[in-house]
Amino acid sequence: MNIITIGRGPNNRIIINNPHVSSNHAELQIDDYGNLTLNDISRHGTLVNGRKIHKTSVTVNRGDKILFADIIPLDWNQIPSIQSNNNNFKHNISIGTNADNKIQIYNEQVSRYHAIVKIDKKGQLFINDQSSNGTFVNGNRISKYVDFPVNRGDKVSFANVQELDWNRIPKSSLNPTYLILSLLLVLAAGTGIFYQKAIKELLFRNDVSRKYENSIGLIYNSYYLAYIDHGDTLYYIGEDFKFADLRKDPYSKNSLKPFEITGSGFYVSDDGKIITNKHVAAPWESDLAIDKEKIEQVINIVRASHGEYSVNSKVVGVVVKTGIFPNNSKLEKDDVFKNMLPCSLVKLADEKEVDLALIQLTSQKLPALSRPVTDIITRKEEITLDDDISIFGYPFGFNLALKNNEGKIKATFDHGKISKISDKYEIQYNAPSFHGASGSPVFNKDGKLIAVNYAGIEKSQGYNFGIIATHIKKLLED
Repeated sequence: MNIITIGRGPNNRIIINNPHVSSNHAELQIDDYGNLTLNDISRHGTLVNGRKIHKTSVTVNRGDKILFADIIPLDWNQIPSIQSNNNNFKHNISIGTNADNKIQIYNEQVSRYHAIVKIDKKGQLFINDQSSNGTFVNGNRISKYVDFPVNRGDKVSFANVQELDWNRIPKSSLNPTYLILSLLLVLAAGTGIFYQKAIKELLFRNDVSRKYENSIGLIYNSYYLAYIDHGDTLYYIGEDFKFADLRKDPYSKNSLKPFEITGSGFYVSDDGKIITNKHVAAPWESDLAIDKEKIEQVINIVRASHGEYSVNSKVVGVVVKTGIFPNNSKLEKDDVFKNMLPCSLVKLADEKEVDLALIQLTSQKLPALSRPVTDIITRKEEITLDDDISIFGYPFGFNLALKNNEGKIKATFDHGKISKISDKYEIQYNAPSFHGASGSPVFNKDGKLIAVNYAGIEKSQGYNFGIIATHIKKLLED
């Protein structure tokens, strides 16, 4: 994917010095096959063959009459013929945060379409940087929009934060798609069983995403911590662990900024019940979301300020705002919470090891087109080691959910395999998981809910964990 940015600003690839043209007016996207898509992001719009578009995307053809701000024509001589260039390469592997890349990377510093790894007919490797924050080869930043020669094993870093995994770059000169199809046909001729199984596994991922894309949402929670002694709220603790003394000034809490956390959740009933993690719905009850040691330090300061200590003192959470943004809902700039559906906490899992919580829509009614997840395993024995799984959620919260989606909150859909099943509470898998994906549903190859994602080791993406879904039943019981 190649993106040509157009506008008045100095960082655009095509700069138009005209006051009617926006600083960032439009983007012309050229995919690996030479198909062209024009995306208008301007204030005054763009004319395409006499038809005005504004804040939307249209397919265009080379030679179409395109006018920016209705007066400045696009010079097609400035647009590279990507298709003819790519014909020289057997492989073009696009890399970036957008979901349609062949290698998708989850990092806020990486661009939507960051770079392309190219392999020519002789097997020579090249990398073409198309990003804002650069691509680095063996520590040196390479020039933009240039096919830079590299060797397999070179240290290639995107935005200097995410290294290229060479295992994901094909070695064989054979087209892997043809190789797979040939293998399937040979095996199908023998028994037909393997063929049917392989096709089923290739299709299940799309089936699960279509089935449950309206069953999930991004969970938002803001809250204070309150220090209570003998039933009286004496102090409020806010972000950065600053605190307000309510004895001296009852309104001093207004100067504090509440803690904020985002996660993922999914509907489990028609009356708007939602499953998420305990550390998302009630962070003060979990070591995963709050720095307990830091809180203890603040409490000691509070107690010293209070001048006395009582065995009846405690710290509790005070919710400011809890809600769910349905998948594909829009985040409005003038009111970011306009499309958030308010929720309230219903119940937390009793066991400390079970990081699950039940919240419910205040309206007790699902939004239009939404459906609950009801196909849930009832026995741990239904989980199979090395089974394919899919996880639906919002890694990096608002930042990645909004990126590339025209202001819409959209979930990512990732895949992996089960690598370990614990005795009682959890499973382990290698599907990618980052902060913000807490509370994401995990489905098996049959589309059954088998777990709820809750923890992982970000620097080692083979170690991510989910609470086994059989524990949901207890939360749903009255």
